[in-house]
Amino acid sequence: MKINPSEIGDIQTIGELDGNPVEMTRLLGGLFLITGKPKGKKGVEVLAAASHPAIAKYQIEKNYRDFRPALQKSERFEPEIIGLTELLPKNIRKNGHDLYLIKNETSMDFVLTRHGTEINKVSGTLSNDALVLQAPQKDLDVGVAHSIGKASAREAISNNKAFVVLNEKKFDAKKLA
Repeated sequence: MKINPSEIGDIQTIGELDGNPVEMTRLLGGLFLITGKPKGKKGVEVLAAASHPAIAKYQIEKNYRDFRPALQKSERFEPEIIGLTELLPKNIRKNGHDLYLIKNETSMDFVLTRHGTEINKVSGTLSNDALVLQAPQKDLDVGVAHSIGKASAREAISNNKAFVVLNEKKFDAKKLA
């Protein structure tokens, strides 16, 4: 992959792998690349790529057990990433799709990617008694919609919410799970 300097937004060191620095590069097109030199390799290579920085970080932490993240000043604001790919139907997974939950204190995004690039997202917020979901950016495959429904129900229950709300319709979280 050849990247022109004019395509680079910024570069930051995010940790180290086998004593070598690991950097995240934000490209102007919205792709985040994590690069580093793994043990036994002669040079720097791309270790992870995604359209969301949290997903790229999740990928490197999952695939490189020796990765040590750098302490960040804003670490308390870092979202929690949960891989949910196992909830997707097998045929969708085989096509290179992954599903992630990106959680902050009161909001969450269910992000569908294909080969590391975000292709759809369902955002949600926690209210008094429910996890309230916004309509997806694009229409969802039935299997993906079912997977996000299951994941949102589990998330509602884990946050002591009785319902999942989508398009002003209220669903019992326990029945969805």
